[in-house]
Amino acid sequence: MIKYFSLVLELMNIEAHEKYLEVAQYIEQHPSMILSLCHPYGFIFAAFSDLVQGKIFEDQFVAL
Repeated sequence: MIKYFSLVLELMNIEAHEKYLEVAQYIEQHPSMILSLCHPYGFIFAAFSDLVQGKIFEDQFVAL
């Protein structure tokens, strides 16, 4: 699933900082965690959490 996260960052011209990938990996390992993000890209992390939990599909996530 990290590949989809990286793809979305790339499509949005956002540099894939190591911290972003670490947060995405944490979300993937702890899908039931509750997100409260005030980061400008917080919606990407929230959507990724939905993807990991099966609430949305890969194509919906990439369509951000």
